[in-house]
Amino acid sequence: MFINAHSHKKAQSPDEWVCRNAFHFLGTESLNRLGYPVSVGWHPWFSDGFDRDSENVLASFLTAENVVAIGETGLDRSVSVPFSVQMSTWISHFNLAQSYSLPLIIHCVKSYYDLVPFCKRSSVPMLFHGYWGNQEITQTLLECEQVLFSFGKDLLSRPQSREIFAKIPVSRILLETDNSGLPISRIYEEAAALLHLSLDDLEIEMKKNALRFFGEKALALF
Repeated sequence: MFINAHSHKKAQSPDEWVCRNAFHFLGTESLNRLGYPVSVGWHPWFSDGFDRDSENVLASFLTAENVVAIGETGLDRSVSVPFSVQMSTWISHFNLAQSYSLPLIIHCVKSYYDLVPFCKRSSVPMLFHGYWGNQEITQTLLECEQVLFSFGKDLLSRPQSREIFAKIPVSRILLETDNSGLPISRIYEEAAALLHLSLDDLEIEMKKNALRFFGEKALALF
């Protein structure tokens, strides 16, 4: 089985388990009809539309059987949405994750150090998807036991991502396709080569990590 920790698309093959990012404006009935694992949350790009009513709606999603994570959510200093607004939305998502014991899938751009205090006190796993951090912040985040790192298409084309990926313990890694059209099997092939592992061994390691992040129930139900 290929574990795809974060995607905006449905599974592309029978041997793929995928956590698909669900749009925040879907209703509860729509979520329940999807029939596959999803994460729900407000992306920081749209956090200026997040208010108390939005928080209540989001909370109502979190007991759905197929909601296995909160996200993607986080912070992004490259967009025009005021950072204070993004932070307020992030704090709401972070607190909901602690309350509902759901892992967090995080979008982070130029904001890693802003999230470190949350990583240190989180009671749930936190996944930095599409990870782009440098060696310094990576070492800091590795000291936070709840943090994992997800890599995708950049492993095929971005030297900095390949270099950082190879230095992170395999026990702290997950793989993803995000919004790319690549099959998750292609990401696995590249990751296995970089880690000097067989594809079978990498699949075993990724399943262990997915069980840690999503939980046994999430993987077993779908």
